Amino acid sequence: MLNDPKSTAGTKREEAIQEAGHWRLPLDGHGLAYFDELTVAYRTIPAHGTAEDPWARAAAQAVQEANADTAAWANAVKSVEAARVAAGAAPEDARLKTDADEKARVVLGAQAKRDESNKKAALLQGAVEAKLAAAVIIEELLRKRELLDQREPGGVIWSDILVFESALLRMLWFEPLKTKLQSLRQEYRQAVGASAAQAMEATYLDLKSVTEDKDLIRLQAEAANLMVELHWSLVTAPAKESQKTWLTIKLGGYALVVGVGILLTCLRINPSHAGDFFERILQVVFSLHFHCSTLALALLAGAAGATLSAFQRIQGGAALGAGLLNLRESKWNSLSLGLAPLIGATSALLLTLLFAGNIVSGDFFPKITLRAEPCGTNALVTATTQSPPTETAAGRDGLNPSLPAVAVTNVEAATNATADPATWHDCKTLCQHQWCVASGADLALLLIWAFIAGFSERLVPDMLSRLAKKAEEKV
Repeated sequence: MLNDPKSTAGTKREEAIQEAGHWRLPLDGHGLAYFDELTVAYRTIPAHGTAEDPWARAAAQAVQEANADTAAWANAVKSVEAARVAAGAAPEDARLKTDADEKARVVLGAQAKRDESNKKAALLQGAVEAKLAAAVIIEELLRKRELLDQREPGGVIWSDILVFESALLRMLWFEPLKTKLQSLRQEYRQAVGASAAQAMEATYLDLKSVTEDKDLIRLQAEAANLMVELHWSLVTAPAKESQKTWLTIKLGGYALVVGVGILLTCLRINPSHAGDFFERILQVVFSLHFHCSTLALALLAGAAGATLSAFQRIQGGAALGAGLLNLRESKWNSLSLGLAPLIGATSALLLTLLFAGNIVSGDFFPKITLRAEPCGTNALVTATTQSPPTETAAGRDGLNPSLPAVAVTNVEAATNATADPATWHDCKTLCQHQWCVASGADLALLLIWAFIAGFSERLVPDMLSRLAKKAEEKV
């Protein structure tokens, strides 16, 4: 069975999209309209060598100035040689020696001016040659455009627009190039963001001070650099988005695993559930009756903060500047993403311990107590006295004649430990302890700080460093 041409074309289209987005596909739609707009801009540029061509005028003027400065330098050299001969013939005449020295200084100035003029002429001549080469490239693209109209192979494709833009940039003269450069700066800032564009903005030329024809090369260099960065952003956008999507999915999976691990580790299982450990876990899971401890909530908040921080790094990690390194596949990506929620939970645990130990305290920090017994009031009823039955109005009415009146007295605070530390005994594990907070506001503060501890990678390490420094000072 012969292959269907439409099916084959569709397969090639899908392969092209997977490999490089739409850049290898034939140009169509709004791309054709933009290509035609670039063609109009190219056709309006004066032909090379004509009277309207600013390139030819500038190059010719630069060559003329270079020739004049070279001739002036040659005349100055002849003049100083004659002065030196005269001074050598009459060594007793100081005026002749002074005249020779003065003419030698004139030669140095004429030589510097000659070199500058020759450099300017060479730069403009190089720019003219680059313009002619760009014109050849554009003419080839226009021929490919005709092949596309004729539905023949080898027609113009989407990536040819980038080539057209770069070539056309080489053909713009002074004032049009300054206008284009301002547009490129704005596009670059929108593409990478204000913060990422600051480093590039430090190298920008002051367009108000760029007024001479010799500055054209500097303008072209900055414009070409910005256009390369913008084109790189456009071409690599599909690969970067695919990479960010895959990394985000992996980060979400790792965060889910860490969250489930925290819940299973710090889960308070209802004692009414019978059976062994795994049966009780299954009963709790299937009944969706989780009794999360305060510690578990803090660990989850820390893991969530670290996950958000890692997600922001993923979104900003494919920014411009690192080039191909941003698109590489690294086996360490999985490790770094997998450790982020775990490290965030660990930071939240350490910060919670600092709060519980009163090492860090204040109005903006939660009040936490680590206890082995259930949280609540320590007040216990130690003695009660029952008053004798009294006849009440209810008794007299015959509604409830036997209702007693009970009074509770002598309520004392029970201690959490005996006076002798040797009698203290606690075999509970860390997650079996009660992490008590004084109020709902303290719980909210704890979760906020736990989230910040996971989000900010340096918060807890910096706190530990300061504590270690203070401990060294006290030792």
